Amino acid sequence: MIALSRWLAVNAGSRALSRREGGLVSSEVFVRDVAALAQVLASRGKGRWILCTESAYSCAVGLFALWQCGSTAVIPPNLEAGSLRELSAGARGLLCDRELASLGLEELAILGWPANPSPRWISLEAESCVLELCTSGSTGARKLVPKTLDQLESEIEALEREFGARCADAVVLGTVSFQHIYGLLFRVLWPLCAGRVFADQSTADPAQIAEALESCPRGVLVSSPAHLKRLPELLDLARLRAGCVEIFSSGGALDGETARCFEAQLGFAPAEVLGSTETGGIAWRRQDSKPQSHLWTPFPGVRVESRDGLLQVQSRPAGTGGGATTGDAIELQSDGRFQLLGRADRIVKLFDERVSLVELESRLCAHACVRSAAALTLERKGTPRIAAALVLSKEGERVLRESGKAALVAALQAHLRAFFRATALPRAWRFVERLPEDAQGKTSVQSLETLFAESSWTRTAKLLERSQANDAALELELEVPSDLWCLRGHFEGFPVVPGVVQLQWVIEWAGEWLGGALAVRGVEGLKFKLFLASGDRFRLRVEKASAEKLRFRLWNERGEFSSGRVLLGQAAP
Repeated sequence: MIALSRWLAVNAGSRALSRREGGLVSSEVFVRDVAALAQVLASRGKGRWILCTESAYSCAVGLFALWQCGSTAVIPPNLEAGSLRELSAGARGLLCDRELASLGLEELAILGWPANPSPRWISLEAESCVLELCTSGSTGARKLVPKTLDQLESEIEALEREFGARCADAVVLGTVSFQHIYGLLFRVLWPLCAGRVFADQSTADPAQIAEALESCPRGVLVSSPAHLKRLPELLDLARLRAGCVEIFSSGGALDGETARCFEAQLGFAPAEVLGSTETGGIAWRRQDSKPQSHLWTPFPGVRVESRDGLLQVQSRPAGTGGGATTGDAIELQSDGRFQLLGRADRIVKLFDERVSLVELESRLCAHACVRSAAALTLERKGTPRIAAALVLSKEGERVLRESGKAALVAALQAHLRAFFRATALPRAWRFVERLPEDAQGKTSVQSLETLFAESSWTRTAKLLERSQANDAALELELEVPSDLWCLRGHFEGFPVVPGVVQLQWVIEWAGEWLGGALAVRGVEGLKFKLFLASGDRFRLRVEKASAEKLRFRLWNERGEFSSGRVLLGQAAP
């Protein structure tokens, strides 16, 4: 292990450092790139520079060059013009590897400068502020959080102590961005200090993930629940067994069902990491088949306490003073581990009654039909009400197919009535294939509100041609809109239409064809064969198999997307 503050001074020789599109880049080339950029930055004087790149290698070059010049690196949450404009006040300029919308600041390329033949490396002060990260916290308002070298080095030391032996000599790959503390530490800074090769670009495509892990003898995947929850459905995890030695997940809670699926197919469950930009890494867990694997274990050097039932953290990454108190409710165990009970600050008031959205979600997830849940409040005509978006379990999908939405909602409401008054029950429901999540696995209130917006929810496939419409059959040529609500966050760079939405399209178009809303009592023979993606043109055919049964299929020249039979008539009580 080489500390960040001493990395340039003690690094000797040449070893593979980063895997880029053109091949492996050596530490010798990296040092030359840092020296060349540092020479240019030194001529500009000290200041705050916004680091604008999606390349992990360029990020590392920019960081080390800025630190050598006594300047501060500002890492934006993304490279959108609005985000960069918000951070531009007080900034000296931008370090980038692409053309950006003019912000009135000087722009410097990170790579491509003439080599500095005789760089002189300065000793970096551990307590100096060298990095600023952007976070939205729990309020949704963005703010900059400063990080010192001492805090970053403390995090890296804890990670190496906990996971170093398992990850030794592995290539580090990622699906998450390094523009947040988790991705920055796990994908860039920790591999640099530990001497591991890190991949330059991230990818969320399951096939590319498998190919990347298969191409190296030992691989580590840095990911998030948003990607891991879907991976077993899109990829045979057995392909990863030979080369993947560790998987990390952070940004949200990974459900136990997914974790145990990885254990069964891969031999181990992902290591989940709990923390935030403000507190740094707090604890970790691995939800496998061992008893109490749902409990969190604090990282070395982290002291966890319960203050009024809330998680309090004392550590070097969390800063000095009395420690940082989070909004997470916990139950502390006698051995120092703890159980997360959800966010304590998600309390809403309905008709003079206080309702915990966290408890509501937890109660819903305890039902056999629910895999995960998210609750929020909506205001309709001046009256607040609770809404719930659910990802169904296999049992829930069966009930929805066989009994319909009304029966499933009634069962869920009956379950909740044992714990809540009628005024606290959800009045609006959405059943989705997955909850909307960003690259860090977080579900925002804004993204949930989009699910319940009428214009968004009712957005259907675009009609291109009505090929056939008679008493026997209906055949349409349709196109998947690029702004379809269910595509948002549904694998960045790999948006697909959920099966439940395809089925809803069939029912909607069939109802229009037959002259009214259909009474559906079930679906049989349901098959999904190919992914239906944003922009795809396809044909939908519905035909009468009998007086109480409709046969349907969705396809195009690539093959069949889905098929099955819709059973008509009232469901049995």
